[in-house]
Amino acid sequence: MIMGLIGCQSTPKTEYIHSKNTDTIIEIGSRNDFDSSVVLSTRLQIPDHYISKIISKGEKLEIIVDADIKVPDEEMPLIRVAPHTFTEQDARLYAAALLGTDPYYIEYNYDKMNKSYYQREIERLIYAADHWEVFGNYEYDMIYNSEKEIREAIINLSAKIASAPDEAPKNSPAYADIVKNHFLDLYAMAESGVVSRLVFFNDPNSLIQMIYYRDIHSIIGSYLETNCTDVSRVLTVSREEAQLVAEQIIQKMGFSNLICVDCHGVQFNTTTTNDNSSAAYEAVFVPVINGNFVTYTNSEYTSLNGYAKPWQYERLSVYIDDEGIACIRYNGPYQIVEMLTNSTKLLPFSSIQGEFEKMAPLINNEIDYSNEEGRLHRRIITSIELGLVCIREEESDTGLLVPAWDFLGYRENIHPKSGIKMYDTNGRTSFITINAIDGSIIDRSNGF
Repeated sequence: MIMGLIGCQSTPKTEYIHSKNTDTIIEIGSRNDFDSSVVLSTRLQIPDHYISKIISKGEKLEIIVDADIKVPDEEMPLIRVAPHTFTEQDARLYAAALLGTDPYYIEYNYDKMNKSYYQREIERLIYAADHWEVFGNYEYDMIYNSEKEIREAIINLSAKIASAPDEAPKNSPAYADIVKNHFLDLYAMAESGVVSRLVFFNDPNSLIQMIYYRDIHSIIGSYLETNCTDVSRVLTVSREEAQLVAEQIIQKMGFSNLICVDCHGVQFNTTTTNDNSSAAYEAVFVPVINGNFVTYTNSEYTSLNGYAKPWQYERLSVYIDDEGIACIRYNGPYQIVEMLTNSTKLLPFSSIQGEFEKMAPLINNEIDYSNEEGRLHRRIITSIELGLVCIREEESDTGLLVPAWDFLGYRENIHPKSGIKMYDTNGRTSFITINAIDGSIIDRSNGF
């Protein structure tokens, strides 16, 4: 590789984005007028490290780059893919791995549960009432407005236990619904009263997603958390042990093309950082094809605004706490339709660098138009990665896995009164994604 690059750039006066015609991308990427025996890093003249500072025209956005550059060892493919909808066989396999081979399935109805479920709910309510300010107010937001309301709910639920059955009514899962109705919702109850949930959203015109909750009342994994936390203070399981647990369940679920690319701590209730009930390690898995990874970013899917079908980015996250697997989220699986080329023609890094320095201060720059004095946004880029990203094909249900450069990092917002606040500290926010074939900007919020 060549030496690292250092530069300080001014903002261009006009915005410029190349054509995104996918037929053109395929045509350019499939040209074989290069020597594939020369390794990518040498052929594309990719440096080991890149340092730069870019200031926007309004001088309120700073982009600070101090990043290692990661490049795959293998030649990069260009692949046509399509969304993979879950099959009945998938549902049965995942259910056996996550809920057990003989789970006690129930139809979840809060008013028709058993004694152990209600007793456990009372224990949760008592804890929430005793810790209203730091826990109850957060856990039962929009359900109870005060500690007094929770105390009244405890009294009412205690009376309900007397007439509750010892066992909740058993239910037989309708696995065929996953294809017939594009949806399947499974609930399984343990003797302790804990209810687990495994739900499939399976509509290719909407979302394709699987979510598993060990306990439906746990907040862990209930949303995408993009900040890292040191959870070693509250969890006894180590990061290495958590990753091993995650890799074992992935294998049990039958995945052979997913690989763990990151494992870090997350906290889902930041008002009680010493509470281990909301802390976990997140192990992130992405597809690997011919030795090339689909780049892991904080983007799960495109905007669900109703004007266009959403486009998803395949990713699986396993959340592990001291009790084991707390949650699994599997988003947007793909299936390969056609391998267009195993060795794609790519632009030299200098072209990518030029496009980055031109476009980075323009994309999603709203702070320059703020009238508030003293406000400043920083985008700190800590990693630059060449990987695969899936984009839509025009007027088609298929997409292309294309080689692309992601400039990844975290954000700092500087306010004259509140000081500096950091966001996306897992470092996986892609501030700009550049197609490695033609240099066009890929908008992950739109899927092209």
